[in-house]
Amino acid sequence: MAAFATNLKEAHMPTVTTCGRVGRAGALCLRNMGHRRSFFELPTIHPAGDQGAPAMPSSRNLLSVAPNPPSLISRIASSIFLCALMTSACIPLASRPALAQSSDPAAIASIQNLLTEYATAVDRADTALATQVWSHSPDASFINPAGHEHGVAQITDEFYRHLMGDTFSERTLSIHPAAIHLYGDTAWSEFDWDFHAKLRSNGAAFESQGRETQIYRKDNGQWHIMHVHYSPMPATGNARF
Repeated sequence: MAAFATNLKEAHMPTVTTCGRVGRAGALCLRNMGHRRSFFELPTIHPAGDQGAPAMPSSRNLLSVAPNPPSLISRIASSIFLCALMTSACIPLASRPALAQSSDPAAIASIQNLLTEYATAVDRADTALATQVWSHSPDASFINPAGHEHGVAQITDEFYRHLMGDTFSERTLSIHPAAIHLYGDTAWSEFDWDFHAKLRSNGAAFESQGRETQIYRKDNGQWHIMHVHYSPMPATGNARF
C-alpha cells in the first residue's frame, strides 16, 4: 500500500523549483520530469543581496506563498464528500411526491355554493355580492373577452358595474354542472354556461354560450374566487365574436 501511494504521488505531482532569485513574492517554477512529478514545495527565500544561508520569509512573502497542499487521502475524501452532496441535493427534486387530489364533501359543497353566488352576482350586476365572492388578494384576476382586471375593486367596477350593469338591463347566467378539483386549500373548476340578456340601449335580446375555468383559495376557513378565465364557444360558419 505504501509503495502504491509513493508511485501514485510520483506519477502525478509536479516538481517545483525556484527561478533564480526568489525575492519577489516567492515566485515558483514548474519543472517537468517526464511522467515523474511531486507536490508543490515552498521556495527558499533569501534576503536581498544575500545568496548564502536561507532566512525566514517576511510577512509579505508568507501571504504570497501557497500553503502546503492536502494529502492524497484528504483529496480523495473531499471528492467523495462532494459527490455525495451533489447526489443528495438532486434526490428530493426527483422523488418529491405530488399533491394528491382530495375529496372533501364539505369543501365541494362550499365551492358549488360559491358558483351559485357568482351567477347571482352576474344576474343582478351586484357589486356587493361580488365583493363577498371574490378574494381580496391583489393577485385576484379576471380574464374575459372584454378585458383583463386585477384586484376585487377593478373586477367589480369593470365587469359587474360597467359590463353587466351598464350594458344589459336584464341578464341570466346558467352554469352547467361543474367539474370541481380540490387540492388542499386550493381548488379549480371547469364548466360550460349559457347567458341570456337584454341590451339596455335598445331592448334587443342577447345570448351567448361559453366555457369557463375558475380557481379558488381557502382563506381563514372561507373559499373565495382567485381567478376566472372564460371565452365564448368557438365560432362556426360566418359567425364571429
